[in-house]
Amino acid sequence: MATVEPIRDIRDLRRIEKILQEGNIRDFVMFKLGINCGLRISDILSLNVKDVKNKKNIRLIEKKTKKKG
Repeated sequence: MATVEPIRDIRDLRRIEKILQEGNIRDFVMFKLGINCGLRISDILSLNVKDVKNKKNIRLIEKKTKKKG
């Protein structure tokens, strides 16, 4: 199985943010959530608008590790 390395260069992250922000806001928000919270994409994709709208905090159980966040 191939390994995946994280993007470590802050300039690369900012470039990705800019491209996503100019495009689809959904993709931008998912990217920011993943980067800032360290969530896996499978956990992010399972969220609905009602799960996060008008909330200051969200709690979820990670699918893969079963950790509560």
